[in-house]
Amino acid sequence: MKIPLDQFELHVDETILQRGLSYFKKDTVQDVTRYAEGRVQATVLGTNDYKVVLDMDDEYIHDHRCNCPYDMGPICKHVVAVMFFTQQENLDISIAVPKKKKRVSKPKTDPVKEIMDQVGLSELRDFLISECKSHKDFETRFITSFSDYVSTSSRSFYQKQIRAILKKSAGREKFIFRSGARMVTNSLEPLLQNTELALELDQDMKCFQIGSALLEETIKGLQFIDDSNGYYGDMIQSTAILLDRLSHKPLEESVRKEFLKYCIKSLDLKIYEGWDWHMETLYMAVNLVDTKSEAKKITGYTEDLGEYQVGRGIMINFQLLEQFGSEKEIQLYIADNMSCDLMREYCIESAIEEQNFEQAIELCREGLDLEGTKSFFQKRGWYDWLLRIAQERGDKESVINYARGLFLNNNYLDQEYYSILKSTIASGNWTEFVDELIDEIKGIDEWSRNSLLHKVLVEEEYWDQLLELVMTNPSLDNLKENEQYLAFQYSDKYISLYAQGVNDYLDTQTGRPSYRQACRFLQRMKKLGGKAKVMEMIDDLRIKFPQRRALLEELDKV
Repeated sequence: MKIPLDQFELHVDETILQRGLSYFKKDTVQDVTRYAEGRVQATVLGTNDYKVVLDMDDEYIHDHRCNCPYDMGPICKHVVAVMFFTQQENLDISIAVPKKKKRVSKPKTDPVKEIMDQVGLSELRDFLISECKSHKDFETRFITSFSDYVSTSSRSFYQKQIRAILKKSAGREKFIFRSGARMVTNSLEPLLQNTELALELDQDMKCFQIGSALLEETIKGLQFIDDSNGYYGDMIQSTAILLDRLSHKPLEESVRKEFLKYCIKSLDLKIYEGWDWHMETLYMAVNLVDTKSEAKKITGYTEDLGEYQVGRGIMINFQLLEQFGSEKEIQLYIADNMSCDLMREYCIESAIEEQNFEQAIELCREGLDLEGTKSFFQKRGWYDWLLRIAQERGDKESVINYARGLFLNNNYLDQEYYSILKSTIASGNWTEFVDELIDEIKGIDEWSRNSLLHKVLVEEEYWDQLLELVMTNPSLDNLKENEQYLAFQYSDKYISLYAQGVNDYLDTQTGRPSYRQACRFLQRMKKLGGKAKVMEMIDDLRIKFPQRRALLEELDKV
């Protein structure tokens, strides 16, 4: 989206805007090059040096790029710093000049590095052995970090190290609080890294030993850890993914049997029951079976699955039957389990691959019939299949009908169906189609109506109608969300809407955070050219709320 040069501040998050301004004032924008076609390239100094590129003309910034890792929003502080650099004369700002030049201190020496550069290998070795014997925690960290060098390791060896780390982290409270969850995750991270390294180096037995120990013991740890930030859970899931990758490899027989034996034991003891990893262990076992007798044993575990996993159990048995059963057994099993959605979808997929579209459609219709009087949302999956079949057949009329229905009943509010419609309908008929679609959306008596309408109006740039829609709910949040589309074209109206919104907000909200929020919107009004209106409002608010000292203080900053 184009960003107006003279009001780019309105398109940037307040925090990022202030950080970008700070970067500019500290003279971090260097090596600025301007090209004839309007491109500006610069280096922004920081922890690292980052390259920023702006594609712009006299009025708009059309594109911006930075090679920093920031991914929490559309614009990073380095891009904002360069924006301020290009507009510094218009904004009447300049680089801060320090009043007094700071004395440059001599670089401090690093005593650890200095020692490491001079100490002998045998001396260092003796020291580490001594420290490991004297300090159990240090020994555990040392072994964990360098476990890939241990040649005589076993699952129990790694389990012992993991338990020691968890026990130490839990302390006397026998609980790991959120602040400690990241630390214990960092302590266990080397084991995860060694699991991945073993997988890449085809050290399959070591990969299984470390990975299975890590998965089992860390899942036990979930009972006494506050993982609100998700670091610990992410590590567990990463471990499970590595083990799943291992289960797909062509393993040596000894590794395969050991791995399968562990999966069966885990299922017998229900180690992972109640967690998603129970099913993942079952899937790994399926990947590892190599004989009909092994397959039969695994089939037994699908009988105890909960009601929400019955379908997955049916498909596990089917996968094993495909591998070890006869064609007649396979066909009978399919026929007996067609009430399972996953089995029906498998058959639809197969029919599409064979271009047997009539059979695929019939299977979808039967699926819809089985859903009975359920809502469109509950039947949506079958309509998705019918849409895909229509696309495969090149049946444009059906594509339009299904995509339209799915879009109008789309609780997820994504743009996929709208894009399909736009690419299918002839450009000459598109405007008429959109107008009819808008009328149809307005007739929907559901919570998703305004969201659907908003998407269409923004996509088609119907700004007059979008303004009308926003005015049906002129909350400050809604106004802010749509400011990027409407504020510059309807600035006077938007200033008026913001003014009413701020007044209504302050009638019901108190406290300094709320006052700061209100003042941020007053600042936005000023950016839109409403300075006079803002000053008038400030005077009125001082009269209306003379006892709100915090509000008066925040108004002074506007």
